[in-house]
Formats: sequence, structure tokens, C-alpha cells
Amino acid sequence: MLAEGGRAITVLDGRMTVLERSTTRPLVRLEDVPVTIAGISSPNIQNAMAAAAAALAIDLPERAVARGLRSFVLDPERNPGRANLFSLDDRVIVVDYAHNEAGMMGLTEICRGLCARGRQVWMAICAAGDRRDDIIHAFAYRAARGTDHIAVAELPQYLRGRDPHELVERLRAGAIDGGATEVPVFADEVHALEWMTRGSSPGDVVAVTALGQRPEIFAWLEEHGAERLGPGEVRRLARSVRGSRAPVRSG
Repeated sequence: MLAEGGRAITVLDGRMTVLERSTTRPLVRLEDVPVTIAGISSPNIQNAMAAAAAALAIDLPERAVARGLRSFVLDPERNPGRANLFSLDDRVIVVDYAHNEAGMMGLTEICRGLCARGRQVWMAICAAGDRRDDIIHAFAYRAARGTDHIAVAELPQYLRGRDPHELVERLRAGAIDGGATEVPVFADEVHALEWMTRGSSPGDVVAVTALGQRPEIFAWLEEHGAERLGPGEVRRLARSVRGSRAPVRSG
């Protein structure tokens, strides 16, 4: 409790802020914490605040904590499959290991946060066969609710005893219940990614839940000239998207 001399961390005016007794001290801007995707990802904001609180609890200096938050980057080397962002032919590509309902809600939040007004979100999903039926359904349902186009990629190496046709149909059923009208099926994540990049338009966001073919997806992106989006590019993109959604004031 703050009244008892404790410490808390919250977000105030776009900054991660330390609360201690009756004082507040800005620690770092959320935009400058790469793991938050320029302040877009609410689960990652919570994770970053928890990490900062733990670091301060063992008496690390606030300056060092802020430096650590600013330097932790979600890239294919340090965090493969965790909101890895690329640009390809003016499309934003998101490679993420979302595999349950909560993870999917976090992924669609990122996709929507990077998608300008008037543009669309495309996503290919897959799931391991040892998930419960209700988890598979909820996962696909949330994916459809947060996207404009959705596809299913088969995951033969992770069937874990489940019939492949049944798994695909459960994913399709969840997506259809979520509002999707067309849910094409592809042999794997790479083929689904190829379809999405062909069908999407500049400014769209294309996401794939990379479970079985993460190295192949990274290799495909490199081969086709995709460029990584660093923290600076992500900040500029997020600001541009927010600007595209700002209400237009009439004269």
C-alpha cells in the first residue's frame, strides 16, 4: 500500500510512472519501450510494468531500469515469434506465437494498432491438436473478430493424435462463428503467408501465428526483401495510424 510506504507503477500521460507515497516520478515513455509496440500492446505494457516493479524492488537504479526497458527488443534473434515486425511491399507483417484466446486477443490488438484507417488486417492461424475443443474454437473466434480476412494453415507436425481434418474444421467453425464468411485452408503457414501477401494491399497488416514454420517464414521474408521494423519505425507507424483515426474537425 502506498499509504504504508510501498511503491506502485502505473501509466500516466503515456509514461510508465513510479508512485511512492505522495510523489510521482516518470520512468520512461511507453512509446520508447519496444516490447509495448509503441504503447499499443496492453498485455506487454503490463508485463513491462511488472518487470520494472521487480527490478526496482531489488534496488536497481531507476535510470538502469529505464535503460533496460528501452533496449529490450522483440526481434527474431532475441524473441523469435513474439510480435516480430517486418515491412514488405508497404505491408506490415506480424509474426507471432499466439496459440490461445488470450494470446490471440493480444495479437489482434497489435494488428489493429498498426492498421491505418481504411486498411485491412489479414491473418493465418493454426493450432496444435492437443488443445481442448473449446480452446481451439475460442482461439479462432477471437481471430475472426479482430481481422478482416482469415485463413487456416495446417500444422501436420503438431497433430498430437487429433485427426487433421477435424482440427481444420474446428478452426474454421470458430472463425465462421466470429463472423468470417470465407476461411480458406492452406497446407502450411508459408503458403498461407504467400496468399495473404498476394491478396492484401499496401497499408494492410498481415499476421501469421508461426508455430511449425517459424524459421521458414523468416527465410521467406528475407528472400522476398522484407525489412525489419525497428523501434523507431514502429513509433512512426503507430503515430501515423493514430493520426489517420483522429476525428476531422469541420471548419
